[in-house]
Amino acid sequence: WEHDEDGPRRAAVEVLAAIVERGDPVAIEEVVKRLDHAEHKVRRAAVDALCVIAEVGDPCAVNAILRRTKHEDIFVRRFAIRALPQVAGRGCREALEAVTALVADDNELVRQAAEDAYQLLKHDGSAYEDEVQQRIG
Repeated sequence: WEHDEDGPRRAAVEVLAAIVERGDPVAIEEVVKRLDHAEHKVRRAAVDALCVIAEVGDPCAVNAILRRTKHEDIFVRRFAIRALPQVAGRGCREALEAVTALVADDNELVRQAAEDAYQLLKHDGSAYEDEVQQRIG
């Protein structure tokens, strides 16, 4: 992963996702490091890889994705939001709180991704989700 070009790094993340065991903490840690890469394609590949290699609810993966929902780059926020249902899983309160906050984002693509993610994350019947549903309409 020490290449100067982004293409090999992106390919390395994609290959890693294909060959490691799901839940491998070393692999997850390495992929999380790539979430802050300068090249957006590498960041996107890292998000995709986390969706494949992390167990649903893995705290390291969930926290890493949640941090990216507050990123200044709209594409980083959008990729993170779209990954939350796969990484966090249905009913994850922290993920629900994150997407609820992003329903009011300045960017329409981020807002739509947040609304879509909310539908995938909600676990019908909780009082918290009823409250959130009232807020987002």
